[in-house]
Amino acid sequence: MTSASVDERLVANSLPEPLKDLAPLLKFTLSTGFSSHAEGIVELLDKRVLDPRLLRALLRHQSAVMTWHCFQQEPQSFNFIADRPSPALFRKTPLDLSLPALLIEGASALQAANGFDEQIAWCRNALRGQNLDRTGLAARPIQVMTTLGNEPVTTQALARQLQTTVQELAPILIGFEQADWIRRQTIQQQREVVVLEPNAQRALMVRKLLLQQDGAWTGKVVRDEFGLQLLLKRQRPDAVLVSIETADGLALADSVLAHLHDAGVAQVGLIAPTGHPDLDCVRNSIDVPILESPYGEQDLVHVLDAVCRQHCTLPQPQNCSNAASQE
Repeated sequence: MTSASVDERLVANSLPEPLKDLAPLLKFTLSTGFSSHAEGIVELLDKRVLDPRLLRALLRHQSAVMTWHCFQQEPQSFNFIADRPSPALFRKTPLDLSLPALLIEGASALQAANGFDEQIAWCRNALRGQNLDRTGLAARPIQVMTTLGNEPVTTQALARQLQTTVQELAPILIGFEQADWIRRQTIQQQREVVVLEPNAQRALMVRKLLLQQDGAWTGKVVRDEFGLQLLLKRQRPDAVLVSIETADGLALADSVLAHLHDAGVAQVGLIAPTGHPDLDCVRNSIDVPILESPYGEQDLVHVLDAVCRQHCTLPQPQNCSNAASQE
């Protein structure tokens, strides 16, 4: 790639250390390639005075930086001359590189991936006739393309899978994105909840809601306090909902709140039947969202969102049952 109007410093400032001594050649290689100076470089190549590997590396870097620069500009009109032969300099030093390979090298050379968000998720676009062996891509970009599929994968997860760093993957991913080989996709972060619901019918409804793939919540439903305690020993959910519908519901709430307090779970909600005799006591003694039953899916989602927004400071667990007994 050449351009007589581009400042050679755009390419020279990003040259790697082994190529910095060749920077003066850029004023000739960036031109059309038909100048007398370019012919002189070809003559040096023919006489083996100039190392063709270094010159090819220079032209490769030039093409990569210029390609990336072009992709960052607004498209404009252009002319395509089919019968025009390539300059002898370029015929002597063919790059044999695809557009994605140049974009990846350009992004890496210009450090275009600085400040890259590792939580971005990526999907592979469906391309016809794609043969990665003929693209001039290095091993790592080929690994990235063969690993990505239709399901979105975050950069962080991809780095773990390929046993590399986000910093190495960043220019590869944005290079492929510029070439339209992959695309960004938003992943909805699911929050995990544990629901203590002894009512079998409502427990089934909650379980179906948490199993929805496109839902904002995931988690488990337990039927008793013992199951809740076992589950909290293995994992720490984002939120917990506790039903106090049974006769000893307040005592159960005290016990569960004590366990959650010890486990460090601060996002808690309660489930209580409408008209529960101690519902006002619960509201006065515990500042947590309360879901009144019977309830539907939308009621449950609304309370779960309220629980997640409210970072509760759990009270001393005996407050609720003690206040009820005093009344």
